[in-house]
Amino acid sequence: AGSALAADDFGGFDAFSSSAASALEAAPATRQGAHDEDSFDAFGGIGSSQLAPQHSKASQSPAALNEDGASFGGIGAFSAPSCSRAPSSHSSVGASILLPSSCSSTPLAASNLAANDDDSFSAFEVKSPPKLAAAATSVTAGSSDAEPGLKALLSQLMEAERFEEALCCKQHIDGIAQVAVQKAAYENAKMNDDLEKAIHLRDVVLPRLRQQVQSEDVVRSWQASEGLSVAAMKRKVQAVFGEAQAAPFVSSCPQGLAKLELSEAAGQERRARSAFELLFELPAERQQRHLSHLDKMICAVVSVMRDVLTLFEAAPLQLAAETRASLMRSARVQQLIAALFELRKLGGHLTVSRKWHGSFFLPGAANTPPHEVMQAVHQMESAFSRITALAGVEEAPEPLETERYLEVALPLDQRCSLTLLPLRSEDFSELPPTVECSGTRFHALAINFWIRNVQPEPPSF
Repeated sequence: AGSALAADDFGGFDAFSSSAASALEAAPATRQGAHDEDSFDAFGGIGSSQLAPQHSKASQSPAALNEDGASFGGIGAFSAPSCSRAPSSHSSVGASILLPSSCSSTPLAASNLAANDDDSFSAFEVKSPPKLAAAATSVTAGSSDAEPGLKALLSQLMEAERFEEALCCKQHIDGIAQVAVQKAAYENAKMNDDLEKAIHLRDVVLPRLRQQVQSEDVVRSWQASEGLSVAAMKRKVQAVFGEAQAAPFVSSCPQGLAKLELSEAAGQERRARSAFELLFELPAERQQRHLSHLDKMICAVVSVMRDVLTLFEAAPLQLAAETRASLMRSARVQQLIAALFELRKLGGHLTVSRKWHGSFFLPGAANTPPHEVMQAVHQMESAFSRITALAGVEEAPEPLETERYLEVALPLDQRCSLTLLPLRSEDFSELPPTVECSGTRFHALAINFWIRNVQPEPPSF
């Protein structure tokens, strides 16, 4: 038995107990074939047969972990033949979709420190807003006073509770005031041969200010009276869908924004606008399909978590602590743990998306009550905690910062068609790579998990 301890996979359990081996062989590693009738009321117990999707002929036992290329629940590698990686400006990702691509940085060449043709910063020309042309437009270096017309416009936006636009207007005012200050600082740094400071101002500070200073078209949009506040969004949804159908959206909208800090109020308004635009872009029956797909994905994540828990619980309890610790440090177990952390992240994204979109979609779109979604979240976290405890993992899971994904208003073609979260971009570089499957774009991790654990074909919309 001692020689078997050197095994770097779950096969090492076979040497200790025939009953443990039977338990391991009985626990499936891959799930497929979730049905439309699957629902969250099946989450009641670890051994619930209702939860277990039917096994395909390709289902693997835990012994398959010994084989090269085997992966936890099939999420370790993306191999769907009908899918291809969508064009991206990011560096290519290797065979495993679980690991982020490494970023390379180009060393700063000495020539980059030299002044260039853009040193005039002519692109920072400050334009007065239309209809307010009489207001002064020049800002002297070191002045913190913005032109009166823009300040009046900011006050009007605040009074109209158009907080997202008010925040942009405030940043616009601050940007105008700071452009002259930072241009003067840049010229001073060049004159004093402080090239490090000059290059930072030219390549970091001033470009950021240029993003804050908005175009005339944007300023005109702030001056328009038809800007949408949260109250205006509610009225429009009620007018289009009727009060009964609009009730979920109205209930999901934030209240008392005027009492919050401007940045927080703007974030809450962005979140409401994201829901508002998606509500109009998705027909009612497609809303229902999206929530159904999310339900199936969450069901499959919980099922796989339970399977992995069964694997770890199959280890004989009489193992010495040192022996168990050695086994848990094996390469195969560590690979399984790494995949488990990624599965938890996917499950977190799915449940956040399911709760949020289910809160404002039209009535009848959701087949699963909210309390059952929360029950699934609890069971997912419980299984994860139990597995990491058995494996002796001390590393805390990475916190999921998902709120900002809900505050961005994006059309469907810029969202993962399964999670409905934003696709990977410069703003969301931490999200999984994007792949295109049957003409639809997905997070690679999400569509890979769907194909291997829900059904072998991409979801239909």
